[in-house]
Amino acid sequence: MQLKLSIQRNKPNLMLKGFHNRNGNSSLLYSIGPDLLELLLPTDAFLEYAVEIDYPFKSLGYAVELIGCCGGLVCLWFFGERLFCIWNPATGEYKVLPKSNIHCVDMVAFCYDYKSKDYKLLAGCCRLFEACSLGSNSWKTIENVPYEFHISNPSGVLVNGDLHWLAQRKGSSDVVLVSLDISNEIFKEVELPKEPSENDLVFRNLGVLKGCLCLFVVDVGVCVEVWVMQNYGVRESWTKRYIVSDKTKYLRLTWSFKNGEILFGGGYAGLYLYDSRDMLAKPNFSRLSYLYQEGCYFESLVSLTSGTYVGEEKPIEKSNTLTYSMQWENILL
Repeated sequence: MQLKLSIQRNKPNLMLKGFHNRNGNSSLLYSIGPDLLELLLPTDAFLEYAVEIDYPFKSLGYAVELIGCCGGLVCLWFFGERLFCIWNPATGEYKVLPKSNIHCVDMVAFCYDYKSKDYKLLAGCCRLFEACSLGSNSWKTIENVPYEFHISNPSGVLVNGDLHWLAQRKGSSDVVLVSLDISNEIFKEVELPKEPSENDLVFRNLGVLKGCLCLFVVDVGVCVEVWVMQNYGVRESWTKRYIVSDKTKYLRLTWSFKNGEILFGGGYAGLYLYDSRDMLAKPNFSRLSYLYQEGCYFESLVSLTSGTYVGEEKPIEKSNTLTYSMQWENILL
């Protein structure tokens, strides 16, 4: 089965996920367009123009995690129900995937496989890794994955056609940068920059900056360095691009602007704006507290051929297995 692609190649929207309060009792998803982001950036109040989105099962109060975006589709994880859900925010259509054996999520990859011409989801928890394509609508086990994923954001970072994570080899404390060929479901390693490795700095997170893979390196209690791999796969091309003079040890790249300013996520602290003078400014977050997940998606008419839409949900039987939220909450602070 092949899903019809009708992605409009315009500018992406920014989706933000957070809570009204730190207890996490009320999950919120917001969307804001790129033009508004650019216009409202100087006002420090652009979230006042963000649109709150009705997502699948919101009316039923299910706890949700925003775990990935691909083109016009968004992947959600309902950890209380142990269910993955693919959703098109533009049309409101969603598809609940069959239950897998995954009970929590240490790593996740959601992307389009151009070889099979289908969307694919791969998720891992401890020693179990499973993959599901939307066309097959079934899960299969991925064997012999030699890595543990509990260092950085569980969502893979897409660069050069592959997804990337920071991980550890099983039985070792050494941090490695791994990539995944989603078509062949094969992992391989990409070399990290030499200088931070020699200085025993902490590799914290990954991102994409102007199409290049970037790496967040923490000098604990001093600063966060942002390294960029200018020539993919070439270790010598890693370049220290920014030094963020802040003691926040968990930063992730959320959005980059034409004027060179960058919006960073900072765990429960919300968002930070980085400017050319190495200063951080916190925007106004009167409507959304404890922001810790984000993604970029395109408005699209791509169909999931499920026939189910937001507003028509029925309760799902909860799993009897004890579950916990994703690794995001373990690595925020």
